[in-house]
Amino acid sequence: MKVILCCLSVLLLFLSSCSNDDNSSNAKTVLAKNIVSKENGKERTRVFTYDGNKINTVTFSDGLVFKYTYTGDFITKREDYAEKDGKLNSSSELTYENGKLSKKIEREVGSKFYHVNRYIYNIDGTISLEQSYVDSETGIETYDSSEKYTYVNGNLVKVERFFSGSYNESIIEYDTKNSPFKNIIGFNLIVGDETTCSNNVIKVTRLPTEGAKTYLEKYTYKYDKNNYPIEQVITYQLGDYIFSETKQTKFTY
Repeated sequence: MKVILCCLSVLLLFLSSCSNDDNSSNAKTVLAKNIVSKENGKERTRVFTYDGNKINTVTFSDGLVFKYTYTGDFITKREDYAEKDGKLNSSSELTYENGKLSKKIEREVGSKFYHVNRYIYNIDGTISLEQSYVDSETGIETYDSSEKYTYVNGNLVKVERFFSGSYNESIIEYDTKNSPFKNIIGFNLIVGDETTCSNNVIKVTRLPTEGAKTYLEKYTYKYDKNNYPIEQVITYQLGDYIFSETKQTKFTY
């Protein structure tokens, strides 16, 4: 009898372990497949394809296509193909050091200039972005602007922008639910983009430069049983004026 009970205990422990592994595996495979947004009476659809948890393409209903390339688990290139003729429109090449994004080079087909973004990881935990543009014919690089990012718990909570002597900042607040993109491999390493964060934006406050008004975006959600958003509504406000048009987005996994 003791032998039987012992065997049953081992079996239950094994089944419990398998169940936990399955739940963990299932959680990792939650990926956004279709996103439909409606704004100003117009509807736009995005269709996502993957290789496992690595993103392959995003195809928009107007024909625009983003194609992603990985090196290992790092996203190292994104190519944007135009909606009208399907030809390459622009590309971004990403470089990493010590597992962190260090540089992004953005090129637009037919342009004499390309942009270089360099990321600096500061002692206080913030990340600085130095932006410049380069003349492809002469190789001369010219400073353009800079930004500084503050992250808390994997979420971009503050963006500071410096350009031609001016300064503005955005404060971003989040819920505690799952972002629809959180399980895409390599997305969390993309700096300066709130869609690559762990949770979902609920409020963006863009503080004005002198003489301007504060701009607000407020987000509300409906979630599925796994706490992933299935519907998002954005309202916009400039000063005391609330825009009559809102943006509604639905997610399918």
